Amino acid sequence: MVDEVEGAEMVPRLFEYGPNVIIRSRQGNGAEWGARMPGIAVKAWLDAMESFQPSPHDFTGYQPVLKKAAVSVGAAGPDMKATIKAVAPALNLGLDEGSGSLIPVATASARDLLGYGWEIMGLQFGYSYRFFGDVPPGPSDVGRTVLDQIKGVDVYFRNSKVSAHFPLKDLRRLQFVGSSLVGEAFLRKLPDDWRNPPECYLSRCWLARGGNREIESFIRNGGKAEDVRIFVNRMRHEGGPLAVCNLVNHDGNTKFPAFIDVLGMRDELLADMPWHYQEWARVMDKPGKARAFETAQNLEKFGWETLTFRNAYRIFSDYVTGNAEESARRFYDEALPFFVSSWDFFDSTRPARYALAWIDGDEATELRIVRGCGSDNEADLQLQLVHALLHGKYDEARQLLDLTHRFPDNERYAALDKYLPQIPALVDVKHPDHAQAIDTFPKDKGWLFLRWALGRQAFLPTEEMVRLFHDETDGPEGIFAVAAWGDKAHFDSFRALYVKVALDPMEQILIAHEIVKQQGTKPQKHQPALKPVGARPLVDLVREELHRQPKP
Repeated sequence: MVDEVEGAEMVPRLFEYGPNVIIRSRQGNGAEWGARMPGIAVKAWLDAMESFQPSPHDFTGYQPVLKKAAVSVGAAGPDMKATIKAVAPALNLGLDEGSGSLIPVATASARDLLGYGWEIMGLQFGYSYRFFGDVPPGPSDVGRTVLDQIKGVDVYFRNSKVSAHFPLKDLRRLQFVGSSLVGEAFLRKLPDDWRNPPECYLSRCWLARGGNREIESFIRNGGKAEDVRIFVNRMRHEGGPLAVCNLVNHDGNTKFPAFIDVLGMRDELLADMPWHYQEWARVMDKPGKARAFETAQNLEKFGWETLTFRNAYRIFSDYVTGNAEESARRFYDEALPFFVSSWDFFDSTRPARYALAWIDGDEATELRIVRGCGSDNEADLQLQLVHALLHGKYDEARQLLDLTHRFPDNERYAALDKYLPQIPALVDVKHPDHAQAIDTFPKDKGWLFLRWALGRQAFLPTEEMVRLFHDETDGPEGIFAVAAWGDKAHFDSFRALYVKVALDPMEQILIAHEIVKQQGTKPQKHQPALKPVGARPLVDLVREELHRQPKP
């Protein structure tokens, strides 16, 4: 709603928020809003540099480069590739001139502004690439153009398969860049002279970001547990609620969360957190399938209190896991207009709801969900692809597969594209190539749900269903192979895998349903509707307030 709330004059000044909006929106208006920001940011930075008056002893060698860049950017118009090529020489000065002693001045220097341009455009292009791949906000190969032209920005392009022509050689240049991408880069490899003492990186970035990654770095470099307690307590008092909210974040790939648990500090931190977030964090802090129904109810209640559902998928999946599928269906329909975290919705909750609709044999809901999908989001495209294949629409599936070339990790789609002609043989037990089709299904966890659904729709016998998952006994394929037996002899193995194997949303819903069905337990008796009477989406309430206010 930023265009409505801020107005046309303010929006172009908010370009610094573009990367954060893009990464949190993933699709829809937020992503479209963020897609404008790289171009706006380039022009705003050039305007600032052109109007800047360096002091007598300041660096002025940038001026000829900048003048040429400004003319070329103006000529490029909306062509993002041309804009990148035009501005790259000026942005590269931001890296080249970003070392050495600082000039002791009471205002920004030319090198400060050059360095800022290099940093902000690295974030703009990196985050845009992360969402859009090699398509919008410009023509194809935007990511390749950036990494070919601009020095050292490869660190902002996480998981990119495009090689950087000028990779960043010294991470110390990123010390003051506030981004999780940078934090992850420092966790992977600290500069050698920042490893001793262990708190070196932490002290350099004290309170600059959340703090948990910096303490994680301290731990990885030999920091002691009791020192962790000292640093966390200092952050609590010096960083306030924002620092505390970051310090209690869970991250499965880090040691820090376990440290504060061992030190008994989590409850202390939670006590410092503001309003309902404190209770929300307490619920999130106690994962476990045994109490899934209670957790889902608590999180849904918090969602209705704030009119947002930051954990929509967790709520939906916990209802299914807790043998309350009726509540899962109700929650999805009631809360759909209130979802504000589109990543959670598009990538997780919507596919999960489709999976439950398939389990129910509810083709009308399947179709309703698929019709709501777009073509820019990978999760949406994959869901449409699965739907097409489950309904025998192979020409439509091939057209969708043709759109997947732009995604960074497209090997899974290439493998499925190659396998596509064998699907008719897979679902026809009398087909002469049926056995080969079973044994050659692409071994990729992204197609586990599709594999299971095709097998069940073809009424494959148990032995063939197990073969379809390569007779595995462990991991994601193993849990489906064991689930396919569906008997008491294999149930203990099924339950053991269910506890330890992490699955994607569609697969999680299917396996949760199977474990409940094979356990033979009855659904939760009391599944009340939790939506308050008269609850309305935040968007509606804000628009109503905007209309109520007098126009300037």
